Amino acid sequence: MDTQSFLSKVLSDDGFYCVVGFKDGKPSQKFFSTLDSMLSTASTFESGGHDVFFALGTFVTEGKRNASNVKYLKAFFLDLDCGDGKGYATKDEAIIALKAFRKHYNLPKWTRVVSSGSGMHVYWGLENAVPFTEWKPVANQLKQACVDFGLLLTLRLLLTVRVSCVCRGHSIINQNHLNLQGSWVRRIR
Repeated sequence: MDTQSFLSKVLSDDGFYCVVGFKDGKPSQKFFSTLDSMLSTASTFESGGHDVFFALGTFVTEGKRNASNVKYLKAFFLDLDCGDGKGYATKDEAIIALKAFRKHYNLPKWTRVVSSGSGMHVYWGLENAVPFTEWKPVANQLKQACVDFGLLLTLRLLLTVRVSCVCRGHSIINQNHLNLQGSWVRRIR
């Protein structure tokens, strides 16, 4: 599955898309009315050595990537960090915990789990996009289920409710981990 196919499964087709490229610690954020335009800029960012991230919601207006500007979401998502001093020592350990969490709550199988370099992003795509006001209560329930179960999420994001956050896309190079195996963001389960 290429990046466009992946993003079309987890992003609404209504609203403005946002891509963020980080280079030397500085962000460059851009908004687009089409997925193709956003992906073209993401490709330019990537070839220029930027770490590339996509917002997981679409936005009402250009220029503001915050919760009050979110129009629709089409997925629920988690961020699991792996490695020394992180939530899980290995990705295998994180997958075991994720599978146990899914089984415990009888959740549907995720749409995609992608390696983000040293961690993993988990996505449950929805058949239809929903407004932020309908998405947030369910996301809060997912977050609470993670806490109650002891699933170790990335503390900086708690992605389940940080609707304006950004994540790496499928098949994107993780510039921070070019010297490590798994520097490509890819499907792992």
